Amino acid sequence: NIFGPEQNKKAINTYYQLKYKSFGLNASYAQGPIFFYDLINNIDNKSKIESHNVALFYEFKNKSNSFYDRMNLSATRNSIIDRNNIYLRNEVYFELPKLKSSISIFSNLNILQPKLSPSWTITLKKTLQIPMMFKQKYFSASIFMFKDKNNNDLFDKGEEPISNVNIQINEQTLSSNKKGMVFLKNLPEDNYVIDFRKVQNLKGWVSKSGLRDTLVLNKNLAIGIPFKQSKMVSGIVSIENDKTSSENQESVGGILILAINKKGEIFKTSTNEKGEFYFNLSDDIYNIQIPTNIFGENYTIERSIFSVDLLKNQLSEIEFKIIQKRRRINIKKN
Repeated sequence: NIFGPEQNKKAINTYYQLKYKSFGLNASYAQGPIFFYDLINNIDNKSKIESHNVALFYEFKNKSNSFYDRMNLSATRNSIIDRNNIYLRNEVYFELPKLKSSISIFSNLNILQPKLSPSWTITLKKTLQIPMMFKQKYFSASIFMFKDKNNNDLFDKGEEPISNVNIQINEQTLSSNKKGMVFLKNLPEDNYVIDFRKVQNLKGWVSKSGLRDTLVLNKNLAIGIPFKQSKMVSGIVSIENDKTSSENQESVGGILILAINKKGEIFKTSTNEKGEFYFNLSDDIYNIQIPTNIFGENYTIERSIFSVDLLKNQLSEIEFKIIQKRRRINIKKN
């Protein structure tokens, strides 16, 4: 029977671990041919194949994980070898950050038979900054956005990352994480345009590099983009309904508002459920406008365009009034 005796066709493997701080206990028990090697080498063996292992271990390491010492004492027995073994193993690891290298020393000793193949292994790792001989085709970049409160272009203690905002890179919208990071991965070498006009939920701050910035991706990059306190236009859209009308009142949420500067650049935002809106803008003169046909022929806008001068003012506030036309009542005389 090439598959061996009947009792060696079934296998059981159990394992458990206990640990308290730096100390621990591992144990395992196996019965039957766990590995194909066990099966092939015990075709004519009518006894059960089994093995067990009990190990005590201790681990010490510093907070930075630049040094650790792991010691292990294990007792093993295997029915194939029919011999007890007790192994003492120890691994010591040193990291040398200044030299960009590390040293690992591993030793193994069979206490019951110390002359039987004791082993020592010393491993030295060294980081070598050798230029690649082939041209890299794909690159990655990490972009960090932050509020530069002291206006020094550096991220200092106490300054905030800009989280959960949208930016547009080559027409693809990306969101920053809680740490203010946006990641580009495995992209071909090219120029990538970062458009900050998508940043609509960041009140009072604007990118120092302007509306757009160009990222030249010809190597792996990590860049920081500081934001400065901005000029701001805030406003509200209100609806004045005809009291004689029984029609439902229109919602003031989600209404598109445009800001157009002297260069013809267009900025977009929309109203919240209360009809409020705002823009973060750089120094310039802007026309702030609302679509005139937003609610159809039954409504008129008192003033659809406002001109604001942010060269002179830090903040401008405006209001768009939408007025419902009065219903005409025709009275016929009999």
